[in-house]
Amino acid sequence: MLIFLALDGVAGVAGAALGMSLVIGFFGLGRFVLELMRVTEASIYLIIALLTYGLQVVALLALFAGFQRNPSWGTRISTTALGVTVIVCTLVWTTGLVVAARRERTPLYELASDDR
Repeated sequence: MLIFLALDGVAGVAGAALGMSLVIGFFGLGRFVLELMRVTEASIYLIIALLTYGLQVVALLALFAGFQRNPSWGTRISTTALGVTVIVCTLVWTTGLVVAARRERTPLYELASDDR
């Protein structure tokens, strides 16, 4: 955010803050919904995951369409800061998920117990 403050002033900080909020909201809401539905069957879980993702994409499209229709957003929010922040935050979130998945110790199968 400090980089965009130096480059674009208050509009840069506003764009960076909005971009970070969008990414955290997008991924955080999806993760929250899936954590709530984790105990359901796998087939229902997949349907809910796809529906959640689809609704999130539609909501983002509607939000960006609203930004495009309102010309005053261009003076209050730096679109460059918004775009760069969304890309960087998405890469950081995805990298975090990959690292967490690599470190997770989930067994592929249950070992048979010896107490027969």
